[in-house]
Amino acid sequence: MNLLNIGNTHSTLGVWQNHTLERVVSIPTGELTPEWLGDGETLAACVVPPAAARIAGKNVRFIDALHCAKSIDFSRVDAAKLGADRVANAFALAKFFPLPALVIDCGTAITFEILDEKRRFYSGAIAPGRKLMRRSLHVGTAQLPEIPLVDAPPETFGNDTIGNLLFGIDRGIVGLVKELLAKTLNDIPAGHIVLTGGDAAFFLPELPGAEAAPPNFTLYGILEAAEK
Repeated sequence: MNLLNIGNTHSTLGVWQNHTLERVVSIPTGELTPEWLGDGETLAACVVPPAAARIAGKNVRFIDALHCAKSIDFSRVDAAKLGADRVANAFALAKFFPLPALVIDCGTAITFEILDEKRRFYSGAIAPGRKLMRRSLHVGTAQLPEIPLVDAPPETFGNDTIGNLLFGIDRGIVGLVKELLAKTLNDIPAGHIVLTGGDAAFFLPELPGAEAAPPNFTLYGILEAAEK
């Protein structure tokens, strides 16, 4: 059986067999085709409808909050509009960590997912990620370049356009996440603050007390959601 997380930029595909997750690969979402899936069943979370349409008919079962809510209470949110990746993150959070806990998914978008001690889901926040901020400034202005990602935020402002962009985006986004986290924890104190997603390594040193999610966190969440 395949487990597939279709994200805005990249999709992650793994094979679940003999109670083990194997052969995990990352695929640019624009290049995801039915040939990647073979002939077996696929459990999937998808936030890109055109990508879902491309693999329809390949024995794919998509998870959502409306059809896998037996062990997590989604009644406090609009379950029909909740992203499937966030549903999977909630199930993975409950699988791997004692509750209450919070997961921050750091990707194209930065999302907060919170579960309290009664397994009630609270939809915390959605903000643009670093790459999206870079692209938006480049596309929306006449002269600002789209700069590459770096491993750590600068400690002070730059003396040229590139340095200014790095300070504004990368140091600024750390402040954004810290502010959202502080406000969230005021309402629901969480014993564990968990980071996942392709950009988690950038944020982890900047958030004292946070910890890295287990590898393939969202894929395991897809499996948990489908089995509940």
